[in-house]
Amino acid sequence: MLYNGLGRYEEALEAGVRAVAESQEMWFARWGLVDLIEAAARSGDINLARDAVERLARQRVRGRDRLGSRHRGSLAGVGEHR
Repeated sequence: MLYNGLGRYEEALEAGVRAVAESQEMWFARWGLVDLIEAAARSGDINLARDAVERLARQRVRGRDRLGSRHRGSLAGVGEHR
């Protein structure tokens, strides 16, 4: 989250991948996915961002549709914002 906030998206991407892969707690992995989506989209890794959006959407959590829709929308025109 810190790296995304600072605009350091490559570092945020690395941290997000680690957080999602190493997390033992479902809630932490879910928030890791949210940060991973932003970092991947902003660093241009659209496939990773889409995979993370789909993974987030598959999780059975309250508000998942809202989160999934929000992040699917954030992928539109990502390549134009580099």
